[in-house]
Amino acid sequence: MTGLAVVQSSMLGVVGNGPTTIPMAAAGSLALAVFRNSRNANNNDNNANLHAPKRRRNDNKPSRSSSSDSDSDDLMIKLYRKWMTLPQIFRFGVAGNLGNLGFFYLEKVIFRLLSHFLATTSVLSSALMDGIEKFQDGMSFFSAYVILIVLNHLLYAFLVYGMDTIGTWEKYSKTLMGQFKVYGFGLFGATFLNSFLIKSGGLGKTAAFIATTATFAVFNYFLVSWVVEKAVASSAKDPVVKDVRRDQAKVSRRR
Repeated sequence: MTGLAVVQSSMLGVVGNGPTTIPMAAAGSLALAVFRNSRNANNNDNNANLHAPKRRRNDNKPSRSSSSDSDSDDLMIKLYRKWMTLPQIFRFGVAGNLGNLGFFYLEKVIFRLLSHFLATTSVLSSALMDGIEKFQDGMSFFSAYVILIVLNHLLYAFLVYGMDTIGTWEKYSKTLMGQFKVYGFGLFGATFLNSFLIKSGGLGKTAAFIATTATFAVFNYFLVSWVVEKAVASSAKDPVVKDVRRDQAKVSRRR
């Protein structure tokens, strides 16, 4: 006999037995409701298990694409660490030449934009246009040189001194301002030398460009290295930086 039949027979047996008829009937109804609810809950669980998607055996296994991406990332990290073990002056030369390459083409683009502006505009006076045309080489060189400072600042951090030298806004701003000061001398000195070599030296734009950048490359290395070391040392003395490093050391010791 099932549980439902037992409950039903008990209810029928107690009905009509004097004053206990109503309480016993209520208790039997409650027991019947509880039994039905538990049976329905079991049926719902069984249906959920039947319709639940089966777990694949290889769900926990990494996919081939993720493993290949991880391997490529590890290779890039190893290559970068190997690169950073090379002599610093060599890395500075590579970074500087990459910046000079971008500077070379950027100067040509600005020069052509100025030429196009002079050929198409009719707003400026003839005297102003003559002045722009006269100093066009210097203006294009000066403008490209300013942009070069920002680009070289990032290249030097990534390829020469390490990204930690610009890891905070304080370090980034100090090293950038320091390099602007260093290149400030080179900005005017290189612009003057480049124009002199073209106008008076008889060199072409490419030859004058190479001679100018080579002349200031050595000075820039020592000055920029001094600026970066000074900025990092100044940031290390900052009390906020000290507190952060002390907290990091505590966390590492707890681990």
